Amino acid sequence: RTGSTQLMREVAFATTILIKASLDFHLGEASAVFEALAIRSARDQLTHFEGVSLLNAALADRVQGKFDLAFERVLRSADLLSASSSGSELGSALFLKATLTGYRGDLASARKAFADAGRSTRHSSRTEFLTELAELELLIGDVETAAQLLTEVDERSPHSMGHMLPVLRAGIALRRRAYAEAFAIVSQIDASQPAATVGQASRVLSLRASSVALLRDSTAPAVANEAAKFAERQGAGLWHSVSSLALGVSSGRLDAAILNLPAHLHCAISFGAELIVDNIDQLGDDAKRIVVEEALIRPERWLPAIRLALASLTPDTRSRALRLLADVGDSSDVKLLSVVGRTSKASPEEKRLGRQLARRLAPRVSVEDLGRTEIRIGQTVLGGHEVRRKVLALLCFLLTRPRFSATREEVTEALWPDIDPAAAVNSLNQSVYFLRRVFEREYSEDTSAGYVQQDADLLWLDVALVKSRSGACVALVGQFDRQPSAEVAEALCAAYVGRFAIEFSYDEWTVDFRDWLHISYLRVVERQVREYLDASRFEEGLAMARRALEVDPRNDHLELSVLRLLRSSGAHSAAAEQYSHYAALLKRDLDIEAPPESAL
Repeated sequence: RTGSTQLMREVAFATTILIKASLDFHLGEASAVFEALAIRSARDQLTHFEGVSLLNAALADRVQGKFDLAFERVLRSADLLSASSSGSELGSALFLKATLTGYRGDLASARKAFADAGRSTRHSSRTEFLTELAELELLIGDVETAAQLLTEVDERSPHSMGHMLPVLRAGIALRRRAYAEAFAIVSQIDASQPAATVGQASRVLSLRASSVALLRDSTAPAVANEAAKFAERQGAGLWHSVSSLALGVSSGRLDAAILNLPAHLHCAISFGAELIVDNIDQLGDDAKRIVVEEALIRPERWLPAIRLALASLTPDTRSRALRLLADVGDSSDVKLLSVVGRTSKASPEEKRLGRQLARRLAPRVSVEDLGRTEIRIGQTVLGGHEVRRKVLALLCFLLTRPRFSATREEVTEALWPDIDPAAAVNSLNQSVYFLRRVFEREYSEDTSAGYVQQDADLLWLDVALVKSRSGACVALVGQFDRQPSAEVAEALCAAYVGRFAIEFSYDEWTVDFRDWLHISYLRVVERQVREYLDASRFEEGLAMARRALEVDPRNDHLELSVLRLLRSSGAHSAAAEQYSHYAALLKRDLDIEAPPESAL
């Protein structure tokens, strides 16, 4: 009211709105005020005021759950403040940008952005840095890192982030499953006091609702309902989502609460991970799918919550939490699940969870079995010469069979046809032993992904874990036979790079598969080359025929196709040279004279 200029009065009004936004002022209206001041500042080329106004708008957008808009605005704000200020406002913009990066699913980049922005911070900016990073770690990262960051905050010196300390401590207690402690802390926070954080009151109420719901207190439905309505009135979509989860838990409708969350606010599911894990028995398949997707994005938030919960859950809830761990766990959880599976009380499904997780985490195997054999295990490449010959033969033999499966008798007759059956079975068992360790050096029956499996009569490779180039070619041949197309033929031509497993060219068990696949490849290529010729697509036909000749350089049918394509395309000199090559090939390989060029 007493500002000497209209601009100062507008800045003061916006500052007042920023403070009210920590209480119950509607965040959509607040964002509009900040945006209007940014537009007015831009018009008057007031770069600093424009940057601060965009920052304030982005802060309101974040709490509304409008992360993309907030990110767009904070990028512009940081650019403007970089040019106009090196003070605390620029640091605040960079911290918000980092936080939004984490919300959007890239925690590693968010941490790096915080580290980069925090190197030169001092005094109050340092406190803001520590507090903002602690909040990010608390919500979606490592809780012990959050706790450590808070120990660096000097509580004796006054600073604008003091109101956040009890909020963060209550959140840390929740993540450590000290629910009563969390409730005691949050109960002491006066949500009616203004603060420097947009949406502070909604945040506090959602935290109170979560702690009461996790305590299973009789007041939980009323507390959560109040928190959800308050956040909804304010337009604080982020904290409304968390309060809605707490209300869902306390009213037995967690499944519906998750399904009703808009997709862009699914990060709130991670904010309330303890609510989900402790009440996972309330989830149907669709809600669980959403939870699993969110947990896979933010494993650092979820895995400690699940592991910590297992000791205190009811048998039914514990079983469901174990299944969730199998869906989202890391390699350290395979042994835990395997130990659970060996207990006498474990259900048949629980007995399979360790193997299920091991299979999900296992690096996929791709066998390059056309030409010289090579085995790719994730990022590791093994040449065929690095594997025992009989072990490599066993692998390649299984790759020739439907669904990579064969009876033990078929394997021993193919690979050990001339020795006593009992000795052949012993050799097979040894080869299986070593083949398993090709894929998993530290193979263990309990924790193996199961690349190679067997029972009394059958031996097979897991087709979900093991692929082969020959198998891809077989699938393309079948696809072309069902529905011929140039795209499938081109894909086959690119995939087929040589005859099957040339290391075993003289082994009888390879002959039928090698010949069938080669003949099938040539049949598809020759048919497609004819299609290209008939459609006057000469360049494409020539390219395919020449690639095929690289694989089978003495194929007279392909030589003739090249000749016809060259002549039809008007390349007469090249056609004449090709005819000479074709005629020489017929004379050398078949001892016959080529017909006159004009007759071809």
